[in-house]
Amino acid sequence: MSALQALLTPTVIYVKKVVELHDKVGLKGIVHITGGGMTENIPRVIPKGLGVQINTASYQVRASLHVTCTCCHCLLCMPDCSAIAQCHTR
Repeated sequence: MSALQALLTPTVIYVKKVVELHDKVGLKGIVHITGGGMTENIPRVIPKGLGVQINTASYQVRASLHVTCTCCHCLLCMPDCSAIAQCHTR
């Protein structure tokens, strides 16, 4: 993809998918991963004393995703622990 094509590509709007997921399982937090990557953005929505466990084998990793995400965008939706099995069904 050329730089011009990338600039002209419309923004992906996640609202419908996020609302569907929230209605299905209830979300406890949503993180838009941008410049700070996972290591800076995820802790912002996690209560003190808690942590996260990310199965990195469950998605395709871009080299910059964990440390910094200046060129890629992702949205992490965090369900209640009791609803995790439901998240894997489509």
